[in-house]
Amino acid sequence: MIRVFAEATQPGLLTLPPDESHYLVRVRRARQGAALEVLGERSGGWRAEVVLADNKHAQVRLVEPLAPRPAWAIDLAVGVTDAKAAYDVIARAAECGARSLTFLETARSQPTRLNPARVNRVLAAARRQCGRLDVLPVQGPIPLHTWLGTPRRGFVASVAQRGPATTVVGEAEVLLGPEGGLTEAEEHEATGAGLCPLSLGPFVLRTEVAVAASIAVAARIAEL
Repeated sequence: MIRVFAEATQPGLLTLPPDESHYLVRVRRARQGAALEVLGERSGGWRAEVVLADNKHAQVRLVEPLAPRPAWAIDLAVGVTDAKAAYDVIARAAECGARSLTFLETARSQPTRLNPARVNRVLAAARRQCGRLDVLPVQGPIPLHTWLGTPRRGFVASVAQRGPATTVVGEAEVLLGPEGGLTEAEEHEATGAGLCPLSLGPFVLRTEVAVAASIAVAARIAEL
């Protein structure tokens, strides 16, 4: 499915911005009559079709609003990784349906500073890929002990945990360490704050892979 970005509040003809017109016509090679989705940050999304395939001022007809696509009720907290992995974490969190993402400073975190413009580009690319209607909120980094200063409800990913996790029904938070994972003391602090150990399998995963796995496993356990 082709997806472009533009704000729209009612059906009818819509002229796309120049950059989205270029993407639609030059990159995706869409022609008159092609089906697409128009996504907005505030206005949800629309099923649409191309009326004028112009690479600078393309026009589309908005047919009907898209049905809601709510994210999972899962809030991720991830130890800061190196920049490349951090951008991958953002993409996977958005595509797999996390409700929010907070980066944390942990003992094994790396001193990474993310570029806000690149974060926005990563989020946009993820939305084009998966059709997400809302924009994943990305926050932090904040110290792990600050985040754990409030009682938490959910899971902490632990390679050492092999048995079934305690069931948490409904909304859940998931804590993941950076490369190298959380320290034993950090895992103990996390469980003391109310998080249950969560096994992601017998192997050590890259952080961005662990993000996708943790969302899938937590959604199943929490019966979302």
